[in-house]
Amino acid sequence: GAGGFAGIERDAEIDSLLSGLGVELIPFDIRSKQEECQVRGNTVIISISADSYAGGFNGIMANSISKGCRAEKISSVSAKSYAGGFAGRATIGYGITIGKLDGSNNLLESITKLLGDLTAPGNEDKLNTLLAISGLTPSEIYHCSVQGIDTGMSVTAEEKYAGGLIGQGDGTNISRTRKATATQPEEMDQMPTTISALSKVTAKNYAGGIAGSIVTANPIGVLNETIGVGSYLPFYAGNIQLTGKDLTVTATEKHASAGFGLMLGGKVNKVTVQGMKKVTAQNFVGGLAGQAGSGSLAKTGGLDLLGLGLVKINNVLSLAEGVNVKIEKTQIHGIAGGAVLDATGTPNASTSKEEVYAGGLLGEADGVQVTDTIASNIKEVKANKNSGEAGYAGGFVGKSHTGK
Repeated sequence: GAGGFAGIERDAEIDSLLSGLGVELIPFDIRSKQEECQVRGNTVIISISADSYAGGFNGIMANSISKGCRAEKISSVSAKSYAGGFAGRATIGYGITIGKLDGSNNLLESITKLLGDLTAPGNEDKLNTLLAISGLTPSEIYHCSVQGIDTGMSVTAEEKYAGGLIGQGDGTNISRTRKATATQPEEMDQMPTTISALSKVTAKNYAGGIAGSIVTANPIGVLNETIGVGSYLPFYAGNIQLTGKDLTVTATEKHASAGFGLMLGGKVNKVTVQGMKKVTAQNFVGGLAGQAGSGSLAKTGGLDLLGLGLVKINNVLSLAEGVNVKIEKTQIHGIAGGAVLDATGTPNASTSKEEVYAGGLLGEADGVQVTDTIASNIKEVKANKNSGEAGYAGGFVGKSHTGK
């Protein structure tokens, strides 16, 4: 990975302690943390590129925290996949996700050996400790900022996942300082995370002004495919302010939005997007999200939430809880002349069997709850349907439904 401040911000690996239940599991902090750090182009404009995982501040964030950090005067960020104005990818522990993919460790095998016994009733505390010291907690971003150069910043992924803040996130927590409990309300960081002077975001799949994709993380399902989605880490995206510079977002295939190309399993709270000019993709186009909720992801018999293969679904109720999306107090504004959102349909429209969705706020909404949210200065919304299939275009939502 490549980043203006760090190629990778990651956790430590505690493999040797995870060999058997005879070892007492003691919680301790294995996470990295960056606080009040800054990257500034000044007279030298920063342009960052990498094969995969490129960010204006971090290439990768794995089970780590960035607080009050700034990436300023960024010209462009580009990668084959995972490109972000702040981070290319913000995910859970390195040894569970990226480390598994590059074959550099056997952490996943060590955890899996312990998992079967610990998931039995009565072992909840030990299970939570195991998840914590194994890196099975999400990355967090608090009041960080990304600023482009005066003429605007561009973020590009040749293949997938490009975003003004992060290219892709798994259970990522942006701004939430405390989860709601039975006795205490949810709390959110009062200082916003900001993205300014963003002009262009482009990817083949999953392009967003804030994130190309942000989804729930399912740590236990990754470790043991027979458990399903009974335990998950929903994303949280709160108090985010995006100021675009005639912002144009393009996915040459699917999932494009001025906010999030795809949202699955989490909450959006108090997000504001301004300066949206045009959003284009073959399918799934929206002002806030091209696709939100489960959509077609639940039809295949599993969810590939961390890029590690399908997790089998054996609990429909747990699945619904894990993939639903809530949106509150959010505003999407086009440019003064009005924004255009265009789902062009697939090139082989005569043979494609896919419905096409475009909406001023959401292209497709499947199991989504929306309150106190607006989309304004929308000039045109288009969905060019494929032959024999439906096309849905709406000023607010292309299509809203409760599951397939």
